[in-house]
Amino acid sequence: MRTDRSVGHGGHLWRSRWAALGAAVAVTFGAGGLFAVNAASPESSVVTIEPVRVLDTRDPVNVGLAGPFVSAVAQDLKVTGSVQTTTGTKTVVPAGATGVFLNVTPVGSTAAGFISVRPANAAGLPSTSNVNFTVGAINPNAVLVELPVGGADDGKIEITFDAFGAAGPTSDVLVDVVGYTTDTRLKSLEARVAALEAARPLTVTAQDLLENVTAVDEVVLSVTVTPPVAGQVTVFSTTALGDTVAGEETRCTITTGAVLETGFLQRWESGGLNSGQHAQLSGVRTFTASAGAPVTYNLVCDHVGPGSTNLESTIMSAIFTASAP
Repeated sequence: MRTDRSVGHGGHLWRSRWAALGAAVAVTFGAGGLFAVNAASPESSVVTIEPVRVLDTRDPVNVGLAGPFVSAVAQDLKVTGSVQTTTGTKTVVPAGATGVFLNVTPVGSTAAGFISVRPANAAGLPSTSNVNFTVGAINPNAVLVELPVGGADDGKIEITFDAFGAAGPTSDVLVDVVGYTTDTRLKSLEARVAALEAARPLTVTAQDLLENVTAVDEVVLSVTVTPPVAGQVTVFSTTALGDTVAGEETRCTITTGAVLETGFLQRWESGGLNSGQHAQLSGVRTFTASAGAPVTYNLVCDHVGPGSTNLESTIMSAIFTASAP
């Protein structure tokens, strides 16, 4: 069994550098731009954890992958979901994570070289190095790798040891996970935007130029609203009345039915020819609204007396507003 006491010491020094960054600030790259958040926030895009070793290719440990790595031969390592660790099989990085923070350490290399860590779905050969070292050196280094989400390479990273092109040299590799990134914050923002879009006020308006009402209840005008979410619908109505017979009355109601509701009457009494034959009658009423349920709101009017009333330029407007979250 091969051991190296200095690996633990180097890992501790490296971890302190990550801790100084991760405990205070998390950085996210993506469509939402670049921003910093508190790592302790439940919506944080970066989650810091106690280091967990998910790769140790040394005999007889052989956690994650069997080793050692052979120069220029890449291997893929799954880091999301249930994975092997030096303390048993467990989930260290949740499925769907978009990136992972690692401590990568070469151990027992037989030649100088470098280690490259990149997404498993990266095309071509590695063009950059994450850890450079001389023969036998132990150089832990911090690495942030984007993770593929979905497909055959979901949650996998590609690790390559390269002895600067030489064939045959080997090196064991240790990988500790110290954190990961998610798009939780972005998804939360997307959900909030979608909710705001669904809950934005909605207005429906209808107009009727001329209607003559008699003693029979009549639906003068209607508007139909389909609320996207639960809320309230406030309906406004206004109409210009004309009746030349003094003492005759016009009554209107905003309702979801087809008859007058006596508890919600709008009323006007004519003053007679040349002394009050015209007036403006307006009203407002608010209704509770259920999500996705279309409701038709009617302006129902009648005339009290032997004659009739002309209703001109009648307008109804229904405004939907969402309930407070």
